[in-house]
Amino acid sequence: MDNREITVQPLATEATGKLKKYERTGPQEFVPFLFGEVTIENIILSCNKHFKDRLKGMSCDVLASERGPSCTKIAQLPNLKLIHVRFVMKNDGNSSSGVSSTVSRSPLLERPGSPSRYLIESRSQVSTSMLARSNVARSTSAIGLKRKSDVAFRSPVPVPKSLGVTSMIKLGKAITATDTLQEIVEVSAFDINSMIWSPPVSAHFTIEKEIFAQGGFRAAYQATSKSPHFDKDKYIVKRLLPETVELIGEVKETPEEQARKSVQMQSLANNFAEQVAAKVAKDGNSDIYGQTFTYVDAFLGKVQSTDEIITIEQYASGTFRKYVNNNGSLSRNQDIEKQGKAESLTHFSFVKSNRKLLLVDIQGGGYNLTDPEIATLTGAFDDESHLLFCAGNLSLEAYSNFFKAHKCNVYCDILGLSPETVEDQTV
Repeated sequence: MDNREITVQPLATEATGKLKKYERTGPQEFVPFLFGEVTIENIILSCNKHFKDRLKGMSCDVLASERGPSCTKIAQLPNLKLIHVRFVMKNDGNSSSGVSSTVSRSPLLERPGSPSRYLIESRSQVSTSMLARSNVARSTSAIGLKRKSDVAFRSPVPVPKSLGVTSMIKLGKAITATDTLQEIVEVSAFDINSMIWSPPVSAHFTIEKEIFAQGGFRAAYQATSKSPHFDKDKYIVKRLLPETVELIGEVKETPEEQARKSVQMQSLANNFAEQVAAKVAKDGNSDIYGQTFTYVDAFLGKVQSTDEIITIEQYASGTFRKYVNNNGSLSRNQDIEKQGKAESLTHFSFVKSNRKLLLVDIQGGGYNLTDPEIATLTGAFDDESHLLFCAGNLSLEAYSNFFKAHKCNVYCDILGLSPETVEDQTV
């Protein structure tokens, strides 16, 4: 029975709504289960140990479903594929194993690390789970809990947030939600090391209705989230423009295929950037080269209410600049240092890919890059007429423009790159 896991869905302490349902308070988690016998008591012990840093004087109560009731024996569970657990106060006789539902809100189930790391770690555990091998149910991060009026336990009164004068004055007018959209999005991450997508995790996003920026293929909207693992950053939600949907339809692709390839492409771009950083450090040139670029995390998203496919990226903070354009031409902006490093990154990608690929559309805020394109030197399509990478793949045009304009700089020298001429390349 060693190395077994149970799949656990954390639930709110109290049932709410007309259906008296225990709302999900976070994504599903894999909990180590090292007991020889599967019993309610052993499940509770395993969950208490797994969630010990989050319980704060509480204990786990096993439910038969999201509508209860509490279980006292294993036969009361419909199956062991997904176990519903809520956090409740200890030492009360209203539920099994001496626990009770006497607080109004359970802790948010947070795990250290980025959303991308969390999603990938969740995916990697699926293959090793022995008790949950199929149909991992979707989780929702919406929390809607109602306080009981006759609670036996009163939690400390939270200190209210101090409002600024501007916020106070705004309350003099009716505030509406017309400027934003509230959406539940099924979010997946791509693991470039295993070349596998993570199972989707539900997260709530507040998306601005007004366009933040628009490129040649997509419109970008600012977004935030209060869901666990997504509540620490600002995000950019990107939607395909209608003309882009028509364009990819002409090459017999779907919006989902384009979105997946876009996220995969950003993972590849970040891999190139990480290799630059690793080489600089290995060669002892960190002080000379200085800070290196990195790409922000990007995710595939499916809007639950409309089935629309979107991409979600962490917001690239800092003054936004473009260094290398989609067609390989250079921007020649005033930040000479970042311009030189961006060109060296594009040149590095060409050499590192054995002269098959070229990383272009180098842009972002500060040293945080986003939204790249890949140009394939063997042509934009494979032998079966499938588009390689995304609709922005300009192939030889990007290659020719870049190397005709690019002059190797000090950062190319540090990376051991030699000048390339278009005429010398056989593609």
